[in-house]
Amino acid sequence: MKGLSSPRMAPRAGAALPVWFHRFIPGRHREVVLEEPLRAELLNTEQMQQHGGVLAETHRTSQKRGRGDRLLGRLVDNEIVLSSVQEQLVEAALAQRRIVPAADWLLDNFYLIEQHVRTSKRDLPKGYSRGLPRLTSGPAAGLPRVYDIALELISHGDGMVDPLIMTGYIESYQSKAPLTLGELWALPIMLRLAPGSWWNCRPRRKPAPGQTG
Repeated sequence: MKGLSSPRMAPRAGAALPVWFHRFIPGRHREVVLEEPLRAELLNTEQMQQHGGVLAETHRTSQKRGRGDRLLGRLVDNEIVLSSVQEQLVEAALAQRRIVPAADWLLDNFYLIEQHVRTSKRDLPKGYSRGLPRLTSGPAAGLPRVYDIALELISHGDGMVDPLIMTGYIESYQSKAPLTLGELWALPIMLRLAPGSWWNCRPRRKPAPGQTG
């Protein structure tokens, strides 16, 4: 299986990397900015629909065009990190060292990650995200609003995206704050870019009160 990048490549200086990826990168001595893993209460269909409306009321946006394409930079960082993880896991497997189930899942499904990366690079033109409404406050300040919408959907779904839940969530959001055509077009790409969509092999959390399944 071919890696996504050369093992000699390293993420950009100061790049924000998910904290659970950092431990897999060999030879990293400089300080980096770490992101917290996506840990949010698991919501059912009705709760997620309510959350969409609440999120819309809290989002504050600006139409001012951004200066940098942070999303494509994030994609590059993540593919480099994931490639390094995959290479080390292959070495461990060849050496017949024991690996955890999540690592086994990553080895079996790495081709899906490669497909997501290629699709995202193809479908998200360079500079396109700079023209999307951007958040002006909160943890995702400076990023496109639709990216945060995708992150919320993934984090409250434990890395999974259910079409029925997503439909109710987006409809509820738009009842409070309509999305632009550009945002709706970009939503599937944002779901691929969101970190949790690539790491959905984490241990399942307990459902929220009142949720079944």
